[in-house]
Formats: sequence, C-alpha cells, structure tokens
Amino acid sequence: MGLDIRTADFLFYCKQEGITLDRTCTLGRQSVKLLPSEKAEIHRCVESGIVDSLYADDFFRSLGATKLSAIDASSYEGADIIYNLNEPPPDLLLNSFDCLVDGGTLEHVFDFPTAYKNCLRLIRPGGHFILCNMANNCMGHGFYQFQTS
Repeated sequence: MGLDIRTADFLFYCKQEGITLDRTCTLGRQSVKLLPSEKAEIHRCVESGIVDSLYADDFFRSLGATKLSAIDASSYEGADIIYNLNEPPPDLLLNSFDCLVDGGTLEHVFDFPTAYKNCLRLIRPGGHFILCNMANNCMGHGFYQFQTS
C-alpha cells in the first residue's frame, strides 16, 4: 500500500477537479513508493521534502487534508483507527470522511463486497472514494485481481 507516481498524479488531478480532501482517511497507512526521479517530479508540485518520509501523510496534507486518518486491522504501521473492514463499522465512523483513499488494501480483504460496502458507509454524503488498486497480471498479490474492460 503506497503512494506511487500514478497514484500521486491521480490525487493531484482529483484536487484540481475540486474533490475535498479535508477529512481524508486511507485504507492502511500509505507508504511512499517513489523513485528518486519521481520524487523530484513531485517536489515541483508540492513543498520540497514532503515525499522524503516513509509515509505519505505530509503529501496528503499538502493536498488539503487537515484531518488525516488511517484504518487498518492492526496497529503495525501506525494506523490510528483499528478496524476490520469485514465487520460492520462502528457508529462513530459512519459518514466521517470527505475522502477515503485505497492505495492497495481491498484486494487483501477476504470479503471484498462487504468491505466495499462498509467503506462507502464511512464517507459523508457527497464525499469521494478513491481506489488505486493493483490490476491484472500481479499474480498472487492478494485475494483478488481487478481489471478494466
């Protein structure tokens, strides 16, 4: 789960299109997965040094996230919300976020339809769910492979 150059470009596009990222939550804590040349490209668009850390928190803040959260089934990578997406969400999480970003988590969740439905319940009315998951030809990566047609 991480911020690669395609995900970063898409998030820039989303911001330009007016998607509100004020209260953003990521599925899993997003690490930075950029090559040095890609970091240099991103640095031209956002504050210098923002993509040099292990996690992409500062990158999301540069896009306007004032309240940034991360959901995970464990605290291993420092998520602040410990929640199993296979279970119904706690009431306090319902309609909590302007934007929910999946940078590579849902393909690892056993009950994808339930997890997807639960994710939608976390987003406020009018909010956005941004999915940037692995696609075909990543054999053995997670429970599911997604494709476009």
